[in-house]
Amino acid sequence: MDDDPGHGGPGPRVAVAVVLAALLGGGVGFGVWTLSRDDDGPTRATSASSSPSAPPSVPAAGPQDDGGTASATPKQSAADSDPGGTPGYVRSDDPAGFTVEVPSGWKRTAKTPTDKPTVVTYDSPDGTRVLQLFLVSEGSPAESMDLAENENYGFARLPGYRALDRSAADDDSYSEVVYRFDGEGDLGPRQVIDHRFRTADDKIYGVRLSAPEPTPLDELREPVTMVTTSLCPTGATCVRG
Repeated sequence: MDDDPGHGGPGPRVAVAVVLAALLGGGVGFGVWTLSRDDDGPTRATSASSSPSAPPSVPAAGPQDDGGTASATPKQSAADSDPGGTPGYVRSDDPAGFTVEVPSGWKRTAKTPTDKPTVVTYDSPDGTRVLQLFLVSEGSPAESMDLAENENYGFARLPGYRALDRSAADDDSYSEVVYRFDGEGDLGPRQVIDHRFRTADDKIYGVRLSAPEPTPLDELREPVTMVTTSLCPTGATCVRG
């Protein structure tokens, strides 16, 4: 499981666990995210926006993880064996309702909190990096990010939290936060990119990537950018970006 920070005493540890449950399982208004790419190259949903030049950033809290693990398995095709595919990534036709390109070899799991959209998680083979995709119910990326950071169980309450970077579009088509916080156990301190953005069907999705704090930021941004530029919700018309 990703980032499970804690404190010395049982009280603070429980509080931190609750914050992480909100962050990792979903939280008020968070759910599933999806990305996709066509056979000619990376695609993005029409009208979908990601940072013009700035990479995506810190994900916000999501729905409480009180649902079961999804058993459905996505169909995947190796991007590097697909003409125009991206080496190192696979295109996933996810049962959660989207197509997206994710790092090859990462293990997928999915949980559906009660009355909330599915939260899709991809873990790196070594277990040190966690990529999460979820649908957001707030009216804008900025509103979603603000709630994720500052509500009762927002990520700003994680131990050692410090915002490293923030960016947002003037038209509110995306909002991003990059931050760090103290980890727990073998995982140690973590660095996170949380990015909220609009898709072709005018829904708002979030993508969150967590990794060890020393990880170069450009390494974190690559999978997040791949998601934001390839996301295509089921039924939406996506064009090459």
